[in-house]
Amino acid sequence: MPGMKSLEKNLREHGVNVRLAILPGLEQVKTLSEKYNAHLNFIVEFMMPYITKVFGTFSFDEIKEKLGKPVIDYENGRVNYFEQSFDDTHIFTFEFSDDEFEDLQYFSIDG
Repeated sequence: MPGMKSLEKNLREHGVNVRLAILPGLEQVKTLSEKYNAHLNFIVEFMMPYITKVFGTFSFDEIKEKLGKPVIDYENGRVNYFEQSFDDTHIFTFEFSDDEFEDLQYFSIDG
């Protein structure tokens, strides 16, 4: 499929997986991953109280590192962390309701 290799390369370079029902344009994926990365500190601040309550005290940077690669489910407004390294059991998920990752809701630790 034309453009698929470019799309996969872009995702690897930005360290973000984006899941869309319709194959997105390269610019859409790039923009979404850049917005996620630009708001990563805000995202970690949102999740930090829940993570430390369940897993104990970790520094801000440790949490950022242990989250692993996010999988952004754009259609459903969710970000999942399937490869987090706090343990080998749980999946972390939060919901977002805007394209800027500024309105975050419903963080969960499932497993």
